[in-house]
Amino acid sequence: MLFLHGNAENLSSHIRAVDWLPAAGYAVLALDYRGYGRSEGGATLAAAHEDARTALAHLQAQDAASTGPLVVFGQSLGAAIALQTVATTGDRRGIAAVIADSSFASYRGIAREKLAGFWPTWPLQVPLGWTIDDARSPIAVIDRIAPIPLLILHGDRDAVVPPHHADDLAAKARPPATLWHLDGVRHIEALRQPALRARLLAWLAGTLPETPAR
Repeated sequence: MLFLHGNAENLSSHIRAVDWLPAAGYAVLALDYRGYGRSEGGATLAAAHEDARTALAHLQAQDAASTGPLVVFGQSLGAAIALQTVATTGDRRGIAAVIADSSFASYRGIAREKLAGFWPTWPLQVPLGWTIDDARSPIAVIDRIAPIPLLILHGDRDAVVPPHHADDLAAKARPPATLWHLDGVRHIEALRQPALRARLLAWLAGTLPETPAR
């Protein structure tokens, strides 16, 4: 599994999203984009997307007979990056599923909503929104992920990325795509709950192809 974390902080504060997966039989590659944590370089959106592509290519270069199917899992910004990366890659070798937790539909859209949330910037939401690069927004390309299975999950108490972003993405996605609205869940907090971890494992078990016995 390739894990792409969100924008705030670094992997040290996001690792709890996936540190339980090895015990469930999943090997996880989790990285800090350049400029995050101890990764060198400057943090930019373009760099984060490039780092995600590099990590995906690294996993695709492994022996699939030994590693099994590949899952790309992102949260928040990482979910937007995951969706865009898989949708636009020219090499889909081994990619068996995509999971997007708490993703926004577009960079410009979420920026405008944040500007609208504060009265000093409310009048500027439209003009400043046009300054946001929307070229890598997942909603523009999410329909190209099919036929790879896609799971979109979003908490109904998410105050960082409003749940309508999940609805917008799911409406644009093509089958096989699944949307989970999670009651009482806040931003990227779904997988802190044992019941939702079990539900995700069940979805993976029913979605991923079986790996031949070694």
